[in-house]
Amino acid sequence: YEPGTDVVEIDGQPVNVLFHKLETGRLTELKVAGKKVADLNGGVIQSRCTYTGSPAPDLFGFAEFLSDRWKIKGAETVYNQLNFSYTIAKASTQELCASGSKIKFISNVVSSFSLDADVFDANDNLLTYIHFKGSFPETFTVENTPNQPVKIVFRNNNPSFQPIAPLEIENFCTDSYEVNVSPASGYKEYQIVLRALCQDNPTIAFAPTYSGEYKIKNSDNLWQGADMKGGVVDLLALPGQEYEYRLLWENNWEYSTLVAEFDEKGNYQHPSGSKIRAEQMSDGRIRIFMEHIFSQNICDDLGW
Repeated sequence: YEPGTDVVEIDGQPVNVLFHKLETGRLTELKVAGKKVADLNGGVIQSRCTYTGSPAPDLFGFAEFLSDRWKIKGAETVYNQLNFSYTIAKASTQELCASGSKIKFISNVVSSFSLDADVFDANDNLLTYIHFKGSFPETFTVENTPNQPVKIVFRNNNPSFQPIAPLEIENFCTDSYEVNVSPASGYKEYQIVLRALCQDNPTIAFAPTYSGEYKIKNSDNLWQGADMKGGVVDLLALPGQEYEYRLLWENNWEYSTLVAEFDEKGNYQHPSGSKIRAEQMSDGRIRIFMEHIFSQNICDDLGW
């Protein structure tokens, strides 16, 4: 599980702190001398956990989520029934700043971006994880931050961009910082303009606003977030590569595919379930027009 922040009960009060769920599990079967136990018959199962890392956390042990907070109950617990589940977590008791440092991401390209980063203290202990998603240039105010020096290390898991140098912050509760992000070699700027059509009435088109993801089709790359606003999204892509763009709606993915390749007149040369054409913009970028018919249940739920 990724570390982060959450509400933990400390001295009977809910407090926002650094929180890390370490392990979850459940007992599915218990055998004694090769025979399955069907009932404890008044017996109990005692469980213990031990933190093997360093330094030792302020709070550690079996955790239970109440209505609005976590309660860490300690390194021992007792169960009086079979088929139980458990969660082991650690937390800091240090109070956090509600509003912390401001981080602005800039680039020499017009594009959306999705970046993951780990936050370490001065002793290189992992504190938390942050996900940044937006469009250049964009400024984020980090919330629930520890009042101490930190180092933000950006994960190199977005193939559209070159590796980003770590960001050293003197106090995570104050000041503003700027991060310059450069595109990876060979990547070009594209703007996708989507007209969404519905199966029951494909004569009326919509310009949707939603949060989607894209990646090179059939690759091991992670899905990258790209928010579409009014049917428009700016992104980086490799010319000639086939991409998938997907929208999650009620646990079902709606997919569109696109090969970033066109002839000199902007005609799309690949088979597709969508109508696709392209044109060159005045700033040199390629604008891609897509018409895609969405599943009717998505159209109904979104009111299209």
